Amino acid sequence: MWFRARSAWPYREAPVHKLVLERNRVKRDLPVPKARARCRDGGETWSANLASATLPGHSITRIDSTEKLGADFLFVTVANFGHSHVFCSRDGGKTWEDVDKGRLPDVPHHAVVIRPDQPQTVYVGNDAGVFVSHDFGVTWGNMTQNLPNVSIVDLVLQEKDGTLSAATYGRSLWRTRI
Repeated sequence: MWFRARSAWPYREAPVHKLVLERNRVKRDLPVPKARARCRDGGETWSANLASATLPGHSITRIDSTEKLGADFLFVTVANFGHSHVFCSRDGGKTWEDVDKGRLPDVPHHAVVIRPDQPQTVYVGNDAGVFVSHDFGVTWGNMTQNLPNVSIVDLVLQEKDGTLSAATYGRSLWRTRI
């Protein structure tokens, strides 16, 4: 069950006054029209084009990684329609695996979060809601439930209090226990 972060949150905590998001924690890939490049030295040098037949040449909307899996293990989400939207790399972006495989809605995806304490668990937010995989993207479940029917533009996982927050396009910030 999702609760609005300000009003109906049933757990004891301070209300949300400000949300600071850490965008693209792993700053590796730079979307260039029809190309992807990788940097490992803060922008000094860039790799050759890493685009492939697997990873579509559309905007990468989010990149996530976790220390438990190493910096080369990445999940990315991709915008646009007519292709898969969630991809995984185990080698820092040299090769990509389609973990969506058409099992998720064909809508733009905006957010991906790997659960640090259970790194096989991945959450994605898109124009159709919030979806979860507990097996690195082999299977997906819809956890949208009572969220408003609007785009989910960001997800933030709070390990300390065991919650997942979903920012919607114009319909508030929502939270659920995970």
